[in-house]
Amino acid sequence: ATARNQSPLLLGATPRPLTNAERERRDEERRRQVRKNDVVIGKTSAKSGETDFTLDIAATEEEWMRQASRVEQEVYRKTEQGMHHLKLLQVEEASHAFDQVFELKPSAYLWQAGIAKFYLNQMEDAADVLVKSATRFEKRFFEPATEERIWRDACELKLLSSIATKQ
Repeated sequence: ATARNQSPLLLGATPRPLTNAERERRDEERRRQVRKNDVVIGKTSAKSGETDFTLDIAATEEEWMRQASRVEQEVYRKTEQGMHHLKLLQVEEASHAFDQVFELKPSAYLWQAGIAKFYLNQMEDAADVLVKSATRFEKRFFEPATEERIWRDACELKLLSSIATKQ
């Protein structure tokens, strides 16, 4: 074989230096290898010699309901009831259940109530619920409330198109 067909490593040439990206990939792969047996989600605990609790959503909800106040329990039930009606496309019933949630907890984050009002053609009420929900989400998570904002814009467009149609 000629020198042209052989790798520089075989010829004793100095290998080219790694780029920053290649160095980072190499280092990350080394870190992964070192910790690959440390923690396996759902099988091991982060603490040596300990095991994770089993994930039981129903038990967690039951425990939360036991410690929740009467108002919190009712907010939970009415929210679940409204969501159930919404899934069944029973929009009036969903809206009524969501209204009861807001009576109990005016600061509830419940953008689905805006969707129900949208489909009941209550655009101003829907937009109001969606703006409040977007604001609550953004203040809590410091991220844009995209869906809430899109639905609020849909309410505005629907209102504007109904005004234009009347004229």
